[in-house]
Amino acid sequence: MIDLRPIRALAVMAAVLMTAGCATTALPRATDATAPSVVEYEVSGMLHIAQQEAAICTLHMQSMPPRCGGGVPVAGLDTVVIPSGLLATYYGVTWGDARLVGTFEDGTLTLTRDPLPPLKLDASPAEVIPTEPANAAELAKIAETIAHSNRSDVLVVESSDGQVHVLVPLEIGDELQASFDAEFGTGVVVVNSWLQPWKG
Repeated sequence: MIDLRPIRALAVMAAVLMTAGCATTALPRATDATAPSVVEYEVSGMLHIAQQEAAICTLHMQSMPPRCGGGVPVAGLDTVVIPSGLLATYYGVTWGDARLVGTFEDGTLTLTRDPLPPLKLDASPAEVIPTEPANAAELAKIAETIAHSNRSDVLVVESSDGQVHVLVPLEIGDELQASFDAEFGTGVVVVNSWLQPWKG
């Protein structure tokens, strides 16, 4: 039986790069020249390609092949070169941890540069057992309320460090943050953008 338990795979966490059985086809290289007015963003996660649809995923399901558990669609794969060994393929599904760079519009990341391996993170610090805040039950309730709000722009919700952290594809202008501040109080909910400006 396939185990479909979700596993956390946030962009800030390292994931094991799966390279077994990889076979990629060289595609036309994307140009690195972009118009000065074009804003490029980068994001790390699991690149998942199935049934000719691609997505970069914040979560993956523990199955073989893996399933995408939330993320944003990816376009432009036909204009880039995928490095050999970056992706694995099994039963028609192709996947691998990658760092993608592109423009973001209408909820879709359109690649402007070739996919890159994920950044190597520094060694994990000694594990610290968190202390449960006095308002833990209240924070958990707020997190559950947001998670079940069916907002298409909310990717991951978690309660930690005395706050509720909400991950969205891209927060511009603090509009969502302001709405959460008004609903739950300033500083209770923290909105974080998954996509970050590309710095080269």
